[in-house]
Parts: sequence; structure tokens; C-alpha cells
Amino acid sequence: PPLTGGGGGLVLSCSRDCTARLWDPRAGAALVKVMQGHSNTVTSAFLSEDGGRAYTSSDDSTIMVWDLKVMQTPLMTLKCGGGVRGIAVREEGLL
Repeated sequence: PPLTGGGGGLVLSCSRDCTARLWDPRAGAALVKVMQGHSNTVTSAFLSEDGGRAYTSSDDSTIMVWDLKVMQTPLMTLKCGGGVRGIAVREEGLL
């Protein structure tokens, strides 16, 4: 199911196809961006309150931080010791 944070009304979903997708329900659920970079199922996703960043985790043992203003490759990739099932982000943007 889609996951939301603040995100300025945007919705972020995660998928078994190794992507996260950013949607805008105000525009008839229009697809805004497909975020590619993980090599296994994206297990969780989170939008920052200001809508500027997205955070994704995956069974590929990584957490990725995305800049939604640029919408290119991830800003940062954090390598973990095993598949990551969930993430929590503090207001300051800290994982």
C-alpha cells in the first residue's frame, strides 16, 4: 500500500519491482517520478514533512535518501548488514 509522510500532499509507494513511485493525488493520482536504484524489493518508504526528501529501504541491504527537487540518483546510499524492513525518520531528517 502507498505510504505517506508530510510530503506536501504527495504519496510514495514501494514495490517488489525494485522501485519507489511518487504520486500526486491532487492531479488525479498522476505519477510524478519512478525512483530506481535498489536491486531488490523496496520494503518501506517515507516522505519528509516538507516534501523535499524521500527515504527508501530495501531487501538489498540499503537505505537510500532522495532529493525530490532534483529527482535524479539518490543523494546518499547507506549500506546495512542485511535486508532493511522499515525506516523511521526524525524531524531533523536523521534516520
